[in-house]
Amino acid sequence: MSDGSPQIALFTDSGAPYSGAISASGSQITGLAGRLTVNGALVNNPAKLVAYGSSTPAGDTTRPSFILNQLSTASFTFGAQGGVGSANSPFKGTLLSFMQQFTSQQGADADAAKQLADGQNVVLSTLQQKMSTSSGVNMDEEMAHLLSLQNACSANARVMSAVNDMYKTLMQVF
Repeated sequence: MSDGSPQIALFTDSGAPYSGAISASGSQITGLAGRLTVNGALVNNPAKLVAYGSSTPAGDTTRPSFILNQLSTASFTFGAQGGVGSANSPFKGTLLSFMQQFTSQQGADADAAKQLADGQNVVLSTLQQKMSTSSGVNMDEEMAHLLSLQNACSANARVMSAVNDMYKTLMQVF
């Protein structure tokens, strides 16, 4: 950290530098998120974020400027696991452009999910309305059926009364 170079390892893999090596237990990147830590030397002495040599003058911005420059202009390749790009065409760009693309993609996905939910709500509402109209009871219609049945019953009663009278008359004759 004090070798005179503005480069600095901000993060370490369980205290050791990350090299991306593949060992008998697999790739070093596997499980890195769980082992990633802030460089202990920086935690113990934050002045090393500025001091890059034994005689770094006060107010020297070489190392902070280098870190900012690396974060803002360095080009990275982001795999499809990050949510942007694809396996055949990974996203390449700066950290800022990746974050802009990622945020834009998340917004588009959220919009698509909202439109899908709205569409499904319309379908659900339409189906519920159709079900209630087909299975619901229409009082006017049922009352008309009831009056029709009452009239039919009344007509049948008169026919039966006439048949009964004819039968009584026929029985008196014999």
